[in-house]
Amino acid sequence: MMNKIELVGICKTFGDIPVLKDITFSATEEDFCVLVGPSGCGKTTILRIIAGLEQPTNGEIFFNGNKWNEVPPGERNVGMVFQNYALYPHLSVFENISFPLWVRREDKKSIEERVQKVSIMLGLKDKLDKKPKELSGGEKQRVALARAIVRQPNVFLFDEPLSNLDAKLRVVMRTEIVNLVKDLRVPAIYVTHDQIEALTMGTKIVVLKDGEIQQVGSPNDIYYKPANTFVATFIGVPQMNLFEGVVRDGVFCEKNSLFKLPLPDNLPCDGELIIGIRPEDFFIVDEKDAKIKTVVRTYEYIGYETIIYFEHFGKLFSLLLRKEQPKPTLNDKICLDFPVTSIHFFSGNGKRIEFNS
Repeated sequence: MMNKIELVGICKTFGDIPVLKDITFSATEEDFCVLVGPSGCGKTTILRIIAGLEQPTNGEIFFNGNKWNEVPPGERNVGMVFQNYALYPHLSVFENISFPLWVRREDKKSIEERVQKVSIMLGLKDKLDKKPKELSGGEKQRVALARAIVRQPNVFLFDEPLSNLDAKLRVVMRTEIVNLVKDLRVPAIYVTHDQIEALTMGTKIVVLKDGEIQQVGSPNDIYYKPANTFVATFIGVPQMNLFEGVVRDGVFCEKNSLFKLPLPDNLPCDGELIIGIRPEDFFIVDEKDAKIKTVVRTYEYIGYETIIYFEHFGKLFSLLLRKEQPKPTLNDKICLDFPVTSIHFFSGNGKRIEFNS
């Protein structure tokens, strides 16, 4: 049977303040499930409820079909990896890794064998006698991973474990964590506020805002079919451009007269409309082919691409230029086009409009 952790209708309030509202999703051993959202949206609270460190106000938690609500934290056998590593400074690497096994009073020989196996897996075999203060940030994170793995957990919970690492090491550790979890075939739930981490690591992404799920889906679904304007602008760097306007006689009129756009006949909308265009879907064209005519407000050079910003009525919009394209400079006039097929349509209240194009 495939291992599975499932949350159904989880709600949590602290006093009169609702922190989680009807959280429902699942993760199997074939998933690397990422919870992503801004600070304070309830990501860590979800992990604490799964681990048994918090009790939900309403809702149920299941592991392999068995209800977990009343199961004590120690019996859930959850492997947690934290942002701050949570290593014991006075213990050696060996003692830190083996600590959960000593707590369970496993026999010494079994402990030594399992620690040796995990330390080889994570490249820590030569570090077992060292104290945490003698390790680099990446090595400390591997020790924290080893401690979670050695207990052979039912589920892995990761709470922003890479936040304290430098950019290069974060990329390496992303790959290592994903591959380890895949090899161990254990459901994993990974919390981050970094949407790049979410897209690169997750097979299933749960986007949260203010304690509510905005969308659950694959990275491809989240990026190319965002459920609402929050998901559309939260996922993607630079973020999606949103243009507000109204529909008149089948034509979208941007509210500040930036452009007009004939709409598909079968688009189910009449009245307020928001259209989204990702920065990579803009192209600089000749004036005769332009949908938008504007001026370069500023730009950011990032090597293989340049981010160009233009302003309209106090709001900045962006486009991505590849290295082979000519680079306009500050205050240059530019003419822009975009494929109609790349447009995302949202209702006036921000919900995605689906239709057969």
